[in-house]
Amino acid sequence: MKSLLRSVPVALVLFGIAACGGQQDPDPGQVPTDPHQKMLAFAKCMRENGVDMPDPEPNGDGTSMPGIRAGDAGKAEKAMAACRQYAPPNIANPDDPAAQAEDAAFAKCMREHGIDMPDPGTGGGAVALDGPADKLRDALKACRK
Repeated sequence: MKSLLRSVPVALVLFGIAACGGQQDPDPGQVPTDPHQKMLAFAKCMRENGVDMPDPEPNGDGTSMPGIRAGDAGKAEKAMAACRQYAPPNIANPDDPAAQAEDAAFAKCMREHGIDMPDPGTGGGAVALDGPADKLRDALKACRK
């Protein structure tokens, strides 16, 4: 999937994929329109608000948003609220029916790849995933398409 799902935007996925180096930071006063630059701004904002989140990686069919490492759920929710203007659509509008359908398909795919991930609820929320990092990474890679 190209966007971070609402429930994992929510998504406190307990791992991240290595960030690409050499990326320029977006202008802090503007919300970028380029999807990759917007996700870079989102990741930077999350870090500035105390959440350990690596930069996204560009890939062949869009930008892949890494998960964010587990931590204080309250801090993560506050950071999400502070960074919403940079957030991918599933985070910015978690109650959108299309986003909900996409998130449900993602959760199903993760379960099919051996990750215990609940179906998303409405209104967003944090989901913590646990398991071997390589298993999580492989499942994410398969399900983000």
